[in-house]
Amino acid sequence: MNETGTTAPIKDEEQFADTPQGWSERWQTELQAAQKVVKSWHRQADQIVKRFLDDRQGGNYAGAGLATSAGVGGVWGTSRGGSRLNLFTSNIQTLRSLLYGKIPSVDVDRRFNDADDDEARVAAEMLQRLLNSDIEDPDDSYSTTLVYALDDKLMVGMGNARVRYEVEMEDQDEVPAMMHPETGMEMAPAYTPEPMKTEEEVCIDYVYWRDFLWSPARVWSEVRWIAFRNYMTLDAGVKRFGEKFRDVPMKSPKRSDTANMDQGKRDPWDKAEVWEIWDKDNEAVFWYVEGFDEILDVKEDPLEVEGFFPCPRPMFSNLTTSGVLPRPDFVIAQDLYNEIDMLETRIAILTPAIKAVGCYDKAAEGVRRMMQEGVENDLVPVDNWAAFAEKGGIKGATDWLPITQIVSVIETLTGIRDNKIQLLYQVTGMSDIMRGEATQPNATATEQSIKSKFASVRVQAMQDEFARFASDLQRLKASIIVKHFDDQNIVGQTNIMRTPDAPLVPGALKLLRDDFAEYRISIKSEALSMTDYAALKQERTTAIQGMAGFIAAAQPLVEKFPSTGPMLLEIMKWGMAGFKGASQMESMLDQAIAGIKQEQQQPKQPPPPDPKIQAQKDLQQAKTQGKLVEIGASTKAKMQEIHATTQSEVVQQAAQAKFDTHAREHEAVVDEDAQRMAHDRAQGMAAVENITKRPPS
Repeated sequence: MNETGTTAPIKDEEQFADTPQGWSERWQTELQAAQKVVKSWHRQADQIVKRFLDDRQGGNYAGAGLATSAGVGGVWGTSRGGSRLNLFTSNIQTLRSLLYGKIPSVDVDRRFNDADDDEARVAAEMLQRLLNSDIEDPDDSYSTTLVYALDDKLMVGMGNARVRYEVEMEDQDEVPAMMHPETGMEMAPAYTPEPMKTEEEVCIDYVYWRDFLWSPARVWSEVRWIAFRNYMTLDAGVKRFGEKFRDVPMKSPKRSDTANMDQGKRDPWDKAEVWEIWDKDNEAVFWYVEGFDEILDVKEDPLEVEGFFPCPRPMFSNLTTSGVLPRPDFVIAQDLYNEIDMLETRIAILTPAIKAVGCYDKAAEGVRRMMQEGVENDLVPVDNWAAFAEKGGIKGATDWLPITQIVSVIETLTGIRDNKIQLLYQVTGMSDIMRGEATQPNATATEQSIKSKFASVRVQAMQDEFARFASDLQRLKASIIVKHFDDQNIVGQTNIMRTPDAPLVPGALKLLRDDFAEYRISIKSEALSMTDYAALKQERTTAIQGMAGFIAAAQPLVEKFPSTGPMLLEIMKWGMAGFKGASQMESMLDQAIAGIKQEQQQPKQPPPPDPKIQAQKDLQQAKTQGKLVEIGASTKAKMQEIHATTQSEVVQQAAQAKFDTHAREHEAVVDEDAQRMAHDRAQGMAAVENITKRPPS
């Protein structure tokens, strides 16, 4: 609610009242202005679609019919009985196959691939699983939507699609009041929980080019509002907008006028054209029916996505900065298409005239019979042969239609037509390489390569634009999922809890909610286009050869300085990024770099021995052990011999010592006896001497 008491947001257009009626007047004015801008383009587009389908019932067949000021009169360019090559249809089908050859896959990457950022990695993995699982669903409309949008872009100059959020809610049972078990007093009142989401889905819908309008602007960034037209039956409208929908104008596919509501005339197939208008200035969505005096409904920014609009920038052809108005590619080359058809018509008219037909002398009955009744080895009789011969025979009686001049004219027309076709290929970019044809049988491989590269420049630009559109659709879808899906629905649809990353899921979910802008959601152009297996093989061969040469050159540096390994792998990763389909290779290089860094952080372990060196060491060790055993045995024998010798010597030494001891003891006894005898002798001598010296008594 705003200050005026209405449900519509405040607007800045003072000429319209801020009421449901005022908003109805404003949108009627806005839509009429937008329809006036695209009116001429719609006329062109209708005729181009008929040209693509070769629908000759409703086309403009007047004269040769080159382009008029509105670009409409020259779409057909040949008479009703004309003949066409339908090169336009063929070119569109070829471009469609080149641009969209397979169902794409979505890549989700972190904007900054920092190391040790596991929560961000798990968040990217969850988003990628969600988006790719929907694409693989057989009921998903994404792949068919891309086909329809691409066809519109190639034919009428604009292709578009939108996202839509659908949710199913289930009412919850009332929770009774909580009472105190003893006193019976109410501790908490009864309440009814909020409805629970039972199913959530983001749908991608195709937008028909006639059912899409936008505010006139010079470039897409200046567009203030966009509008989608939806056809709703009475019952569906009453269910969506209430009883007031019964008063809206209804239109019938069988009549161009609006159904007469006053007289109550209705057909079962009557529908109302409801415009769903997304107003960026007021960040609100309005539902409006032209001719109804008030808006049906208004909601404030239901999706909350970046850029507000529920669709990416459409795929436009030949835009300029003077206005957002597509110009179909056919209009740029329509003169050549018409001239080729005119030449083909003339060739088709002259071709039946190339036949054996002529006239003959009626009087020469034999000539007629010869032409009509003649068989092999048969002679036809001729009356009055002399007169027949005088007139020159068969040559004088017949004259054939001169077809040489007709053949010459057809050859000239064919050459001019072929030159026009080559000019058409130059204007439209459909070169002979893209069609798998060679303009000259003796063209060299270098010439063909140059042609292929120049032809791929325009095709690559179209592939990139188509990939941008497909990526933007998935980016919008991911943004809605992150902002509106419940955690349990995201976790359940990704099956991430059954992986080793389950403990990181809570942090990854929070990271998605807070920093969704940090993730890049992209669809590579090579994921959409038809695979050129020959070119793919050549690119992979070149990549492998380049890696082999780089590794051989870098190996000596890594052996001398192992710490340079991650840096060299980063250089290799940078070089590989220039090849298509190198994302898987980059992932493997990331793993190798992370592994090397982890090994460098761990304590260095001795390198495993070389098998040959180890075998030599084992042999040497065996020989050494054998010698040691031999030396040990010899040493043992010598030790035993030495021991025996030593033992004998010890016994001998002991016996000698014992003998010496006895000898010394005997000598001591003898010495003692001698000393005693000497003592006794000395005492005897002394006694004798004393006796001899004693005086006589």
